[in-house]
Amino acid sequence: MERLTKRISENLIELSAKANPIQYNGKPQRVHIKHPFWNVFNRLCEYEDAEKQGLLKKLPCKVGDTVWCICYRYGYGSKDIPFACKSYVRQIIFNTRTTAIEVEYSDDIGLYGCSYHVRDIGKTVFLTKEEAEQAVQVLKEGEKNE
Repeated sequence: MERLTKRISENLIELSAKANPIQYNGKPQRVHIKHPFWNVFNRLCEYEDAEKQGLLKKLPCKVGDTVWCICYRYGYGSKDIPFACKSYVRQIIFNTRTTAIEVEYSDDIGLYGCSYHVRDIGKTVFLTKEEAEQAVQVLKEGEKNE
């Protein structure tokens, strides 16, 4: 995404023409620390700097969202049966190596929790029930072909 701010110095930020094209007649505008909206422009500039450095992650879900996980039930003939399990994002964990989402779900027996890597979204964790059910069908068809 195109930047709206550029830090000139510690006390000066340049707003691009796209930041407010009507007020600034399509020209960049410099904003000094004494400007009434300095805090807003400064914060935006900090976020854009962090995004440029790759420090911001955009996640497809947030705490409290409903997600659908592929879970397995023990079936007859020692074959596990896949199914789509409705879950809730309990926590998002960031560390130096990975970003994980912890989900919780319940069944007839109790409440369970699992942890998935963010890259599992779209593979074993899905944002819609339909996507999860399609993945379960693919797994079941793959087992039939074996």
